[in-house]
Amino acid sequence: IWQLQSGKAQKLNSRTLPPQMIANASRESHRSTSIHAQAIQQSSRMLRAGPYRVDDVAGAIVTHGTDTLEETSFFLDLLHRNPKPIVCTAAMRGAGDTSPDGPMNILCSVKAAASQETVGMGVLVCLNETLHAPGEVMKTHSANPATFQSPWWGPVGYVDLDKIVFRRKPLGVKRFAPKALTARVDVIKCMTGSTRDYIDFAVSQGVQGIVIE
Repeated sequence: IWQLQSGKAQKLNSRTLPPQMIANASRESHRSTSIHAQAIQQSSRMLRAGPYRVDDVAGAIVTHGTDTLEETSFFLDLLHRNPKPIVCTAAMRGAGDTSPDGPMNILCSVKAAASQETVGMGVLVCLNETLHAPGEVMKTHSANPATFQSPWWGPVGYVDLDKIVFRRKPLGVKRFAPKALTARVDVIKCMTGSTRDYIDFAVSQGVQGIVIE
C-alpha cells in the first residue's frame, strides 16, 4: 500500500489486493447520500467472496463520503460475520485543501485493519486517529476533521504511532443477515407544527414502513 504523507510516498509492509469499486456516488450527486442499502449489502457480499477468502489478508478498508458513513458502517456491521475487521474511513478536507486529512485517515485505517488488536472487533470507523463503533458514532460538524464522535461512551480506541490502543469493546452488537432487501421503510423527521402531509406522501409511494423521528 502506498500512502502520501508530508508530500512523500511511503510504502507500508502489507500485502494488498486491487481496489474494488462498489459505488461511485461522485459521478452523479457528489454526495454519499446517493448510496442505497442494496449497494452496501453488495459490498458485504463482495468482501465475503473476495478478500476475506485470502488467508493472508488481515482486513479490509472501505472509503466513503462523510454524509452517510454512519449508516454504511452500521449496516456493514450488522452483516459482518468474519473475525477479520472492516475499517471505514473518509475525509473532511479534500486533496486540494490546506492540510488534507484523507491520507492520514487511510494510513491509520491500514494500521488498524492490519493489527491483531482489531480481530473480532467487527466494523470500525476510523478518522482523526480515532476508532469508533458503528452503532455509536455520529457526524457532529459539517467541516471539522474531529466531526465523528461517540456521545455518552466515547471512542473505542485510538491509532497511535506504533500500535492500536483499545479502551473498551462495544456491547450489545447485533448481527442480522437478510438474503434480500425487499421492503421500503422511510424515515420522517417531525418538528413543531408538522402535519401528516409527509406521512401521506410516503404511503402514496408504497412504503411498507415508516419511522417517525
